[in-house]
Amino acid sequence: GTLSGAISLDRNNGTIQKVTLSGNVTSLAISNMAAAQSFTIILTQGGSGSYTLTTSGSFKYASGYKTLSTAAGSIDMLNIFYDGTTYYCTLTTGYA
Repeated sequence: GTLSGAISLDRNNGTIQKVTLSGNVTSLAISNMAAAQSFTIILTQGGSGSYTLTTSGSFKYASGYKTLSTAAGSIDMLNIFYDGTTYYCTLTTGYA
């Protein structure tokens, strides 16, 4: 769907989900995710782009990299592995 603000995604709706951003993401919650499970979110910059992603401290990013692409229509992929406490994330940016 098209989302912004505080986003809550349910892993029971699929392990790969697409989101078009209509504004900044101020928080991200994932429900129904158990330890040793993974989840992928495909994020597309909607509108004029330049929307940001903010997550809590329980989200850790490879190399600390968590900046989304900024161009309108650009696509990024957020891959997440959950160990029961921490969400380990890899953000791949700039799909065209």
